[in-house]
Amino acid sequence: MLNSNESIIYIDETTFNYHLRQSRVWSYRDLSVKLHLAPKRFSGVTLYGAIGHCLRESVFMTGKSTNIQEFTAFIQRVIAAFKNPEDKPYLVLDNHSSHKSLQVRRLLEAHFKVCFIPTQSCELNSIESLWALLKKNFRTKAASLVGTLRNQGEIVALVESIADEIPESTRLRFCEANRKYLLKLLWQIKQGLIGDTFV
Repeated sequence: MLNSNESIIYIDETTFNYHLRQSRVWSYRDLSVKLHLAPKRFSGVTLYGAIGHCLRESVFMTGKSTNIQEFTAFIQRVIAAFKNPEDKPYLVLDNHSSHKSLQVRRLLEAHFKVCFIPTQSCELNSIESLWALLKKNFRTKAASLVGTLRNQGEIVALVESIADEIPESTRLRFCEANRKYLLKLLWQIKQGLIGDTFV
């Protein structure tokens, strides 16, 4: 069971898409809505991320998709970023299939105390709030760059720059807000007030 002195790392993946999806909006009859669409549809960019006070700095890595090979490479970067190489922090992550292969489980269990959160429980993972901020910034920048981005590499560079722009203090503030909620939830589990679903 977690306590207030334990180290916690939150990890997850998310995808950034440059193309706009068809949707409906309200408007006045005499005022048409103008949308600037990208002339070319690029592939989505997957961003892996890890935040936590026991890391020297938050870890990010871009990829083509969420798969075992890329996830393993990302976890190795996270391990290399430990402030204390002897530490074995808790790792909070979801149940994606790439997180649960035998190869990945062996790597995770050798370096972390693993906590798989239940499906549809994103509020237990602090990095979800960071993703919301990054995607908001991405949409704003992407809208101003419609028609100017020429290849997939420039989309990847845009995602990386947006992740780098967020100060480390802001990333860690998400950890603190979620940590209090997580510890309260775990106390309720210990008291038998709610079911033990993931520890």
